[in-house]
Amino acid sequence: MSTPAVARMRIHLSAACSIDGYMDDTSQRRLVLSSAEDLLDIQRERAQCDAILVGAGTVRADNPRLSVREPQLVEERIRNGLSPQPVKVTVTASGDLDPEAHFFQSNGQENIVLCPAPIAGALRSRYARSATVIGMEGPISARAIAHTLQRKGIRNLFVEGGGRVLSMFLSERIYDHFRLAIAPFFVGDAGAPRLRLLPHLASHDRLVVRQVRLLGDTTVIDYDLARGVRWQKVSTLSAN
Repeated sequence: MSTPAVARMRIHLSAACSIDGYMDDTSQRRLVLSSAEDLLDIQRERAQCDAILVGAGTVRADNPRLSVREPQLVEERIRNGLSPQPVKVTVTASGDLDPEAHFFQSNGQENIVLCPAPIAGALRSRYARSATVIGMEGPISARAIAHTLQRKGIRNLFVEGGGRVLSMFLSERIYDHFRLAIAPFFVGDAGAPRLRLLPHLASHDRLVVRQVRLLGDTTVIDYDLARGVRWQKVSTLSAN
């Protein structure tokens, strides 16, 4: 029987890559990996979570809004007793974040910056009006992030990237579900970013395939991390 990665907390990871496993290329332009249908499904995932987490590199490179933009999904959150928008969370080792980034804009939700304890004071002064800064003692890890957010009342965490943050959660096995979207093309750029698990933590667990979906031209595979289950496969195919 599978048990949660962190007690009383659901952690859902989401990644997109090319057929050959790259999450971007080395050009200055952002590589679009998801179809419109896949992006809409991501909106549905966001609408079900308490908080969305991305690394500082994603904030700097992509300047994401990390919001639920579909009005009907916002209304559904309110009907379910949730805030209109999920909490936004980022983690940074350096504190090098643009105060004008979309991350720091608020629609009434809290913005949280996780950082090493020694730089927390300086970041609190810098982002006093736009974010809650939480200093973390010791090495920053997926487990430490999860427990810190749990103490903030987060019960349903959606981790959207980037590659370093996702690799950390995957390597430490701090997740319950993993959503992988595969774009129908190759990148073939050896210098481009991809998921790279930490070798001293990486395992060879076989994940449970919960479902396979075709969203536009993007193939989405939903995996569960089944603790205590050696191997099992459940696969369905649906086209939207």
